[in-house]
Amino acid sequence: MRFPSPNQHLRISVSIGGGMCALDQPWANWYSEADAALYDIKARGGDGWLILGSNATINRPSASDSAACVAEQIRP
Repeated sequence: MRFPSPNQHLRISVSIGGGMCALDQPWANWYSEADAALYDIKARGGDGWLILGSNATINRPSASDSAACVAEQIRP
């Protein structure tokens, strides 16, 4: 792995997917929600996070969606 010299900028992005489900649901349901959320945020350009669940979707748009957006969106 090469790192840039002190005069160059290094850009790092993080994509996070999470899932929510009821406690009585199988572990596979939670995993499936988290996996879908991760692929969704990466498809939007990455560098953001998304939590999917059976009752709500919580989303922080990726930088490519809206660089000026800093608010979280909650949709039932």
